[in-house]
Amino acid sequence: MRHTRPALSAGCATDLLIFIPWTTIPVDTGMVLCWSLSPRPIGGLLMSGARDGAQDAGATPGVTCSGNHVLDALDAAQAALIRPHLEAAALTAGSILCQTGQALPWVLFPCASAIVALVALDHGGRTAEAASIGAEGVVDGDLTELPGFGHLQVQISGPALRIKAEILDGLAEADPGLRALLTLHTRTLLVRALQAAVCAALHPVEARTSRWLLTAQDRTGQPDLPVTQEMLAEMLGVRRTTVTRVISQLSDKGLIRHRRSLVTVIDRMGLEQAACGCHAALMRRLRHLAPRIYGVG
Repeated sequence: MRHTRPALSAGCATDLLIFIPWTTIPVDTGMVLCWSLSPRPIGGLLMSGARDGAQDAGATPGVTCSGNHVLDALDAAQAALIRPHLEAAALTAGSILCQTGQALPWVLFPCASAIVALVALDHGGRTAEAASIGAEGVVDGDLTELPGFGHLQVQISGPALRIKAEILDGLAEADPGLRALLTLHTRTLLVRALQAAVCAALHPVEARTSRWLLTAQDRTGQPDLPVTQEMLAEMLGVRRTTVTRVISQLSDKGLIRHRRSLVTVIDRMGLEQAACGCHAALMRRLRHLAPRIYGVG
């Protein structure tokens, strides 16, 4: 379990998140737990002074699923515990949520297209993605508190829900089922990190790039992926020129189309064949380990 978090430190860049207060009301559909998000206006202007390109959220969103698999896996009693403490947030691509050695005072539940990476750092300052978290998971700042480990960085923009870490700690202590679900997610994150380590050590960059793009498409549900070659190079731990060459090769094979800050998957089956077996193997393991989160494979 996580320990109690300290108050927000000046170095923890949570001002790069745009936070919006909501009222969350669970609606039991009989299949999944959904959430009705009702915005509370702030002085008549819901997003007065919003930064980082966040769009006005004043439109009535209606009743939708949270978009986060962990939240949607909660039963009605667990949802009733967590509901009053959730707030909505907008995650902006490129934002550093928390630097190494710092505590993130919030636990984040990415929704829809949002993807956050746990980026590892070596002694020379080079980076590589250790694991990434999308709508299937939970972003917790504990790992960044390890000295010299790395940071949490938003890869693809999207919405999220957040809860104060110390509040979630207390709720998990009071509800063994909630604690078990969060522990299960931690285990899936370890499985992802181990698979990524094997992939980085044994497989060529083209196969790893294909796997990365497949994972991103799985999470966003869209063929258009707003990623730059610079960001891909940072996540894969390779030179920018290497990524440029690989992207051109995949494009020449008709698997993707690329232009500035955007990669479009046009042949999913071909990209799966170009990828190493890690993507399919990982999804099989995750569905077996955590069917409540990943579905039954």
